[in-house]
Amino acid sequence: MAPTPACAPPRVLGGVPAEDSRVNTADTAAVVRAVRRAGGDATVWRVPRTGHGSNHLASPHLPGATVLSFAAPTGSRTTWPQTT
Repeated sequence: MAPTPACAPPRVLGGVPAEDSRVNTADTAAVVRAVRRAGGDATVWRVPRTGHGSNHLASPHLPGATVLSFAAPTGSRTTWPQTT
């Protein structure tokens, strides 16, 4: 069954650490594929200079800025009902 506008899947940005051999990224890729199959907008983002081990001091800023820029247009096009 194809999603209707009222129940379309959310946008998904699946971030995976680019420099990490201890984190299995298969689950993130599977979620992105499932959202796409359901008609949603989903992307896997390999976050540069992140992972277990030593990272550049500015490394945490790039993921935060990217996630905020990804999410920014979402709020202007989707209105969710209040639950409280």
